[in-house]
Order: sequence, then C-alpha cells, then structure tokens
Amino acid sequence: IDELPVCTEENPWTLETEEVAKRKDLRNTHLIFSIDPKGCEDVDDTLSVRELPGGKLELGVHIADVTHFVRDLSSVDLEARSRSTSVYLPDRRYDMLPHVLSGNLCSLLGSVDRYAVSVIWELDSKCKVEKVWYGRTIIKSKYKLCYEAAQDILYGASVEDMVAEIPELQGLNENDLNIKFQELKNALSQLYYIANVIRKDRLGAGGLELNSINMKFEIDRNLPSAVTDIKSAKELAIHKTVAECMIFANHWVAKKINDTFPHHAVLRRHPNPREADLLELQKLANSRGFSLNIHSNKDLAMSLEKAVDLHDPSINQIFRILATQTMNQATYCCTGCYGLPDLYHYGLGLDRYTHFTSPIRRYADVLVHRLLLAAVEKTDYNIKMDSTEIEKLCNHMNIKHRAAQDLEKDAQQLFLTFYFEDLNSQENSSACCVDAVIYAVRSNGLLVFIPKYGIKGAVCLCNKDKKVAIVKKLLNGLMAN
Repeated sequence: IDELPVCTEENPWTLETEEVAKRKDLRNTHLIFSIDPKGCEDVDDTLSVRELPGGKLELGVHIADVTHFVRDLSSVDLEARSRSTSVYLPDRRYDMLPHVLSGNLCSLLGSVDRYAVSVIWELDSKCKVEKVWYGRTIIKSKYKLCYEAAQDILYGASVEDMVAEIPELQGLNENDLNIKFQELKNALSQLYYIANVIRKDRLGAGGLELNSINMKFEIDRNLPSAVTDIKSAKELAIHKTVAECMIFANHWVAKKINDTFPHHAVLRRHPNPREADLLELQKLANSRGFSLNIHSNKDLAMSLEKAVDLHDPSINQIFRILATQTMNQATYCCTGCYGLPDLYHYGLGLDRYTHFTSPIRRYADVLVHRLLLAAVEKTDYNIKMDSTEIEKLCNHMNIKHRAAQDLEKDAQQLFLTFYFEDLNSQENSSACCVDAVIYAVRSNGLLVFIPKYGIKGAVCLCNKDKKVAIVKKLLNGLMAN
C-alpha cells in the first residue's frame, strides 16, 4: 500500500513538477479523445489527429503510462506480473492493478491531466509514414466518447442530436458549441480516413479480416437467473477505426523494441493454422460452391472476400467466424528464442507485432512500455533479464491469458445456460428459435454452428440405443427419419 500514490478528496493527486519537465506537453496543442464502450473506467488509450502544412497529417496514439506508477519489481509490479491480465466476466471484472491506478490515476479519463506514453506519426498525403516519435507525454483528454456517439458523429449527427450524449459539450454558448463540435467531427473524419488507408494496406499485404461473436448479457441481480437478455454486440465502423490505430501502434512499437533489443524484445507471434483445420474449412466452402485458396494468409483473405452469397448476406460473416475458429492462438515470446520467420503474425499479416496499447489490463504491455522507454531513453533495462528468463515470463503470461480466456468463455456458457433455463421455465414459454448452419455431417447426427451465440454443437439423430430418432423441422426445415 505504501507504494501506491495518495489520491483522496482531502489530498488529491497532482502532476509532479520534475516529471512535467521531462515530458512533451500535449495538453494545449492536441485535440485528444478516447473512444470506448459505455461505462468504461479503465481507459488505456486515447487518440489525436492534426493537419500539418503541405497536406500532411499527424496521427497520435497515447497510452496510459502505467510504468510511472508501477516500478519494476515492486510489490504492485510482482502482483500484476502474477495475475498478468484483468479478467472480464458477464457480471463483474477482476483488475490486474489496484483500482486507484486502473480506475483513476492511470486511466486516461476526460478533462484531467494524465501521464502517457505516446507514438506520433507524421504522414504524407497518402498516409505513408515519414517520421515517427516515441516518448513520455502529458495529456488532457478533451472528450471521453463511447463508440455509439463517435459513430453517430461520423455518420452526420447534428450538434443538437449529440450535446446530450457528450458531457464535455454541455454548458457552452452556441458559438463555442458549434466550433468545438466541428473540431471533433473533423478529427473523427480524419481518423476514419487514416485508419481506412492503413487497414487497406495491411489487408492487401495478407492480413485477415476475421469475425467473432461478442455477446452482451443484460443483468438484473434481483432476478434468480440474473440474465434478462442476450444480444450480439453490433459491430460499428468506428470499432475498426480504433482497432486499426491500435494495431498500427503495436506494430511500430514492435519494430522499435526489436530493432533496439533484438534478443530481449517481447513480441506477439501468431503461427499458421493447422492444415487439417484449413482443409475442413475449405471442404465446407466447397459444399456451398465457393473455392478457398489456403496456401497463404493473403490467398485465404482474397478467397474469403469472394465468398459472398447475394441471396444470403450472412454467409460471408459465417465463413469469417468459422475461419477465426481455425486459427491457432497468438502467444507472447522473447525474440532471442525465435528466428525472424517465427515472429510473423499470421492473422494480422505483420512481420512484427506486440501488445503496447493496454497496460492497465495486460502485463505484457507493461514490459513492452519498459522496453520502449529504455530504447528511446537509451537505458539498459533489458539486461536485467536474459532471453531465457524473458521467455519463461512470456510462457507464464500465455498461461494466464489462456486461463482468463477460458474462464470468460465458460462464464458466457454458464450465463447462456441460466438464460435458456429461465426462458424454458417461464409460463407460456415458447421455444427459442435461431438460425443454425450445418458444417459437418456424421453417421449419427450433424455438427451445427449457431452464429447468434457463437455456439458449436452436435445435433444427434440417434438415441442411446443407436436407433435413428425422428427429428421434426430440423434446422430450416430439414426433415430426417
């Protein structure tokens, strides 16, 4: 507890004069904002974009400076290392860091001074990188936006429509309101443009555009089952915009730390999928009249782009979801233990990649911040551990990351069970009917995938005595005897 900063109503935390002198101050020069889910407390990342002379643009990704508060090998650091990740369940979360950091001093909340670690690119008129700067900064986020509000502004919502949704716009006179809203709208439009260009370049080089199902549970703790409704999170254009900026930052930080510390950098590698899994996907595509080239990630990406049924728009989404499920899991690694080809990230189509943008909830990002700052400040942080020790720590983080993913998946399945059990027990309840896709046929039944809930499972056509059962109205009218 002695290691944690004091922040109370009687003794609020403030910037330190010595620390301010060491950092680039962006508070009065950059329009910085965050875009997160509604109700997000642990804001890791913020963004900025500016026009420069000569038709150039400047893109900034500004990440919470956790390492300022969490010193290497301190008690807080060792506990964060042990946990390695925050865990998000349908009805609660377990933070990697103490709340005074994760929900307050490290979180890049709106309208407050915060320490950050920034990556700032100078881009030409075609969004090609001309210069890149890495370093410690001081920021003050002007707007804490949710995805829905940012999307509405991007798609033409008026200032009158949005003022109630954005607290920072409230209480302004009409002239100031219109000026600030137009500034924000311009920034979002420029951000959207830049992200689309760099995304197109990345996908063109072999990056895969995959889909997954993100379920949102509506919880009422006063009810026995707690779950009142389940919805698939709607994917918005702004989601891809923010994600692409984070991928861009992670890629450039990976290059920097790998170039500076070729034997000690922490990267994230993504091996090629198993050929057997890709062949199964290819076989499924063939059954629908599509041809999938699985020779490389670029070939697969081009094939998925063409797997479109004009009579059923969901088919392409389903193929992308099933393609996602063929992928191997990406893992953290130390560059000193792998050859350069093994560091490739298959899914993103990038030669080097790491995690830099979420240090509040991932310990790998904390390590990457220390490596990046050692690289730009020319210190010898990396020599504290040799490559074998770093790889051992990477394996620990991989185990914790997989365990958190498994727990989150199991919790979702549990809450799904609660929901359907409660639905079935209600008076006058009717069956819950959803679309399903048959992706394999077996001698005793069918393997189906339910896109709405991301569930794979078996529909058995035989009973326990191996006698064929009668199934009525099976999956879109299929009849079986």
